[in-house]
Amino acid sequence: MFAKSKPISSQVWTALNQKNEQSIVLALFVVLLPHFFYMPLALTILMLLVLFLWQYLLLKQGHFRQAQNRWLQYSVVLLGLALIFLQYRTFFGVDAGCATLALILLGKAFEIKNYRDAIIQFNFALFVLASVFLYGQGMLLAVAVLMGVFACFYGMYQLQSYHNAYEEVLIQDVSVQQLRQQAVRTVLKLLLIAAPLMIVLFLFFPRIPPLWSIPAPHQQAKTGVSDAMSPGDIAQLSQSSALAFRVIFNQDGQMPEKSQLYWRAMVLEDFDGVTWTQNYRTKSATFVQPEQAGFTLPSWYTLPVNVTQFKRLNYQMIIEPTFGRWVYALDYSIAKPPLQFKPDLSLQLPFELNQRRQLNVQLLSPNPIANLTLSEMEVRHNLALPRTANPQTQTFAEQLFAQSGRQPERYAQAILTWIRQENFSYTLSPPLLKNERVDDFLFRTRAGFCEHYASAYVNLMRMVGIPARVVVGYQGGKAAPDGASWEVRQLDAHAWTEVWFEGKGWQRIDPTAAIAPERVEQGMQDYSMDNQALYEGTGLSNWQRQWLTQARVWSDYMNYQWQSKVVGFDQTKQQGWLKKLSLDNLSKQLIFLIIAIAASIGLVVWWLSRSQKVALSKVDLALQRLSQRLHRVNLQRLHYEPVLTWLKRIEAQQGMDDDLQNIIRLYTQHVYVQSLAEMQLKQLLSLLGKYTIKSQNDKKTCQ
Repeated sequence: MFAKSKPISSQVWTALNQKNEQSIVLALFVVLLPHFFYMPLALTILMLLVLFLWQYLLLKQGHFRQAQNRWLQYSVVLLGLALIFLQYRTFFGVDAGCATLALILLGKAFEIKNYRDAIIQFNFALFVLASVFLYGQGMLLAVAVLMGVFACFYGMYQLQSYHNAYEEVLIQDVSVQQLRQQAVRTVLKLLLIAAPLMIVLFLFFPRIPPLWSIPAPHQQAKTGVSDAMSPGDIAQLSQSSALAFRVIFNQDGQMPEKSQLYWRAMVLEDFDGVTWTQNYRTKSATFVQPEQAGFTLPSWYTLPVNVTQFKRLNYQMIIEPTFGRWVYALDYSIAKPPLQFKPDLSLQLPFELNQRRQLNVQLLSPNPIANLTLSEMEVRHNLALPRTANPQTQTFAEQLFAQSGRQPERYAQAILTWIRQENFSYTLSPPLLKNERVDDFLFRTRAGFCEHYASAYVNLMRMVGIPARVVVGYQGGKAAPDGASWEVRQLDAHAWTEVWFEGKGWQRIDPTAAIAPERVEQGMQDYSMDNQALYEGTGLSNWQRQWLTQARVWSDYMNYQWQSKVVGFDQTKQQGWLKKLSLDNLSKQLIFLIIAIAASIGLVVWWLSRSQKVALSKVDLALQRLSQRLHRVNLQRLHYEPVLTWLKRIEAQQGMDDDLQNIIRLYTQHVYVQSLAEMQLKQLLSLLGKYTIKSQNDKKTCQ
């Protein structure tokens, strides 16, 4: 006799409305956004064009079904696959695999026709979103993933709750703002409800070592000092505030003075007149691999006089990816595997550093003597200079060496004294040098950065037969905002020299300290803040530099906390934390986990039941009583049914009359526009209280 409402199962084939399609496009953009930063540029442009086309059609026509063409779908997918293969030569691995997944997600969206297709799309989007963590686990990526989860949940909530309600509100010519606000509040509430369970699982679920691993991402960019140095290279690095590495000293007061913080990377011995590079002998030198449990002093180190043994001061290096093998460490540091010793006093890894890595290092105190004797080949390499180069410097070096009584140490100090007394300047933007670069720097421009002074100093030493070499790395640094770690940034990049003296071995001499001693004593980060002249010609004002640097410092600090406290919460840290709670074995841990999960679920259920015990408004009570009266004629409101949908169903069954029309009008205004005035509210309540359903004989009521 009376028509029944449409069951839930029939919704899966229902066509989507404009708001549903809009939420799909929005979710796709938010989910794909973090992938765009890792994809090939051409593929990113292709996918953005498709999304912009769909958005344009939504604004123009109210749907993007016109663009859901099978040929367009095939063209986009095939072109995207071709771009991926041209870039990576494969469809496997992190970069290629994630790009392929993202492309498939976009291609799948061409096939969305109804409610069922949309639900599948949103669930697939969540899977693609999780693949972002294969690129990294930084804090910004976590925020991007959280935004993507919210966008997907928002779209699914719209599909579930407002599929018909949107049309009904639009028919009444009412804004949908309140529906959107309700959707946002509900999704946020769901995420907050899930948070306690997520935290319990994070803290107490047993950390199982991975059963498989993925290949590391391909080299994206090379950061930090390189294995070659030309004038201007380090100056360019010193205009960047990017983090190079972080240092944690295990004991207070263990860190050396800031002026002694020389973080060694590698030694450069070959010079062609322009560029310093590593010697082939240094690159291929044999590593010394100490025993895992013990320690053996390398053969090139010698104990100082009256010293029987070394103290080893422990510190940790958290190094950003460099895609090189060298490791930054304080001079005279040693380490256990996987780090390896090299005869040039540096430390290296047996593999490329393609991800952030924490390494344990030990500083020898007092400093040992390095290379008391040099082989004939080593002497030859550390005296080599280009032929017939820089004649003015050659003449000056011979004269000053003679004036120093041909004593190497006196001569080395004489050069530093001369640099202090002459009109030299320390700047990031020195004038261009001519062909005879050392001559031009020492006797014409007299303006340069650390690499200019180091290069000129080594030339002056070698010209009189004193072995010398250039060392590149970093110098100084600055304490992190919390004071618990030490931050070394790209602007701390530095070059200095080592000179070999008979009976003393290699000795560090930093000619930069002669012209800018504050650079060494304060560190580049503090020194640059107080010296605007240093950045003249770089295009950076003082306030821009300070603001950008501080923003970078706090960003790196927050990311460090995220990495150490969340991403770095591994099996070892979990076990150490659980021991404090006396959960020192797996059985206790699992029992506590079950109890904690049960307690979390119980709290959530209690909170939900408590939040639902809210006094119904007068309108809700009147609607509830009306539904009870209409139950006799099978027109009661279903539990999942919006009010307007229910009233429209009554209208479709019984036809529109004045009372029902006024109920719909007043209810829509009260809920979606503005709360009714007292008189109008009384009118609505009266209409709901006396509304009747007429039988076929126009007699029957439901009171």
